[in-house]
Amino acid sequence: MTSWKITNTKFNPQSGYIRSANYICSAVDGEHSAQVAGDVFFTEPSDDEPASFSVPFGDVTESMVVAWMKESFGEANVKNIEETVEAKLALKVTPIKSSGLPWA
Repeated sequence: MTSWKITNTKFNPQSGYIRSANYICSAVDGEHSAQVAGDVFFTEPSDDEPASFSVPFGDVTESMVVAWMKESFGEANVKNIEETVEAKLALKVTPIKSSGLPWA
């Protein structure tokens, strides 16, 4: 199972609008772990657009930003990221190749 964490945001200090977020999607199996990190960018609405992300900056929670990020990515991209993390973890748990010298 994967989990999502927001590690930082960049925001407009006047409006409090979050313009981007750094994320990590990770999975753990015992002592093995895998992750994918990246950024998501949000378009700040102009004054003539309806308000979106209208939560005051001080009231924003990590789960809100994760939800906004997933909405921005779309279901297919979220699934792709999660499957990538799970595949990386599976290769660590059950490697299909290794390196080394047989005589060492």
